[in-house]
Amino acid sequence: MLIDWLTLYYTKNIGSKRLMQLVAHFDSATNAVNASNSEWRKAGMTDTVISSREEIARKKAEAAIHWKDTHDQHHIIVVTDDLYPELLRVSDDPPALLFLKGNPNILSRPQLGIVGTRHPTKEGEQNAYHFAKELGDYGFVITSGLAMGIDKSAHEGTLMSQSPTIAVLGTGLNEIYPKNHIKLAERIVMQGGCLVSEFPLHTPAIPNNFPKRNRIIAGLSLGVLVVEAADKSGSLITARLANESSREVFAIPSSIHNPQSKGCHKLIREGAKLVESTFDIFSELKHWLPNENQTAIQHPLPSSKKSIVMVAVAPPEDPLEKQIFDQLTQPLSIDDIVIQTSLEAHIVMQAISMMEIEGYIIRQDGQYFIQNHQSS
Repeated sequence: MLIDWLTLYYTKNIGSKRLMQLVAHFDSATNAVNASNSEWRKAGMTDTVISSREEIARKKAEAAIHWKDTHDQHHIIVVTDDLYPELLRVSDDPPALLFLKGNPNILSRPQLGIVGTRHPTKEGEQNAYHFAKELGDYGFVITSGLAMGIDKSAHEGTLMSQSPTIAVLGTGLNEIYPKNHIKLAERIVMQGGCLVSEFPLHTPAIPNNFPKRNRIIAGLSLGVLVVEAADKSGSLITARLANESSREVFAIPSSIHNPQSKGCHKLIREGAKLVESTFDIFSELKHWLPNENQTAIQHPLPSSKKSIVMVAVAPPEDPLEKQIFDQLTQPLSIDDIVIQTSLEAHIVMQAISMMEIEGYIIRQDGQYFIQNHQSS
């Protein structure tokens, strides 16, 4: 019963892992709640945990259920419920339960996480907004963290699309943070999206909770797009968590002089997919969409593969990059380069990504590469 899940949840010194340990040991939350202290000890609970069993946990559980019952958009979903999203359930550290305000059904729709710095450039804001809108129009639900900067732009862009957006909070649902995003949160719910949190309803903004919510963004999503991020950024945590859960990681490159691009460039060097357009994401994830959405974009092939009669920039000094650069006297795809150089595909992709950032090569029609040129 939900009341028993919540009673365990509100018991001090019990996190998601211990809660799940108790439910697994006793076969149900109800059995765990009714078990004796000695039985809890046999289940692996410490004396500190056992001494935390108090009647106040039950009262808090009853208050949470009252909150749920006061509005048809209030939901509490436990990990064993049908509404609990499967992608999150199979992630490395799924929360035992979720508080939700809005439409719970969208949790299982194909999602892309969009994250980034709280202090973006104007270009970063525009990229987050337009990528979110276009991907929403293709059918993806965009998931982010309701923070200032990139998160805000991603939510606003999705609100202008044909899809809803999900905001994963680092606070309780009754404590929207930052306060000036209360109206944005209301719009998200009104337009068919939802607010999600694993924290008790009145949990304030606590710094340590925000990295925790990042694993939920990563766990819900098929992939995560990092728009702008400094070298040490919470967005890189989200990307790492996504990678650990075998989800796609995408990053948008920018000027080497922009400090907010260093995190994205680091991800690209480590194997994230370099993204220049929504097609780069759509082509990787479109098979997750319903059939009618899979043809939402038709990507043209180049009309010609003629060599450009101009002077190429100086070749890169790195031997591997130079080997690839020398092949690109005409537009070639990744597959073409792999065949001509006999290099492994992931090595070619990483090198291509860095050469694009460094300006040695340019992309034509989305999937063909050629030496960058300048007028002679």
